[in-house]
Amino acid sequence: MSVYFKMSQTIRRPVHEVFDTVIRLDEFPEWSPRNPWAKKLTSGEIGERTRFEMGIKGFGKITNELREFDRNQRVMVAPLTKMLEGGHRWLFTDLGNSETRIDHELEMEPKGFFKLMKPMLRANGKKTVKETADALKQYLENRGPSTRRDRDSRGEPSGG
Repeated sequence: MSVYFKMSQTIRRPVHEVFDTVIRLDEFPEWSPRNPWAKKLTSGEIGERTRFEMGIKGFGKITNELREFDRNQRVMVAPLTKMLEGGHRWLFTDLGNSETRIDHELEMEPKGFFKLMKPMLRANGKKTVKETADALKQYLENRGPSTRRDRDSRGEPSGG
């Protein structure tokens, strides 16, 4: 499967904060206009194979799984659907000075009958990545320090 869309962005926040926001798919509705609702399906710490169910405008209800999970380095959000395979890969680079670069890569290969809808699915996927990236940047850069309680990777309040 090949990457058909790439984009990069810089966010004025430390890499651990950006990564932590991205892996909490159940909190996307707080900042992403593309996701009206979401919930975590698996229990325990967020990591490889953690699953979430979420509403995605233009796609409907989708179960997503985290793959390629490498804390503060990379993660792929992969939809678990009969319609397509692939996903949205997020590659994180710590630029220092509390700045993070995210390289977004979108892989999506329709399956079966949905191959006929490939141009539409890819256009919608590209739009979703751009809107999600813009919303993430706006949310993180405009919220100010310590406006959200710190949490560990299980979603529990951290001791501090």
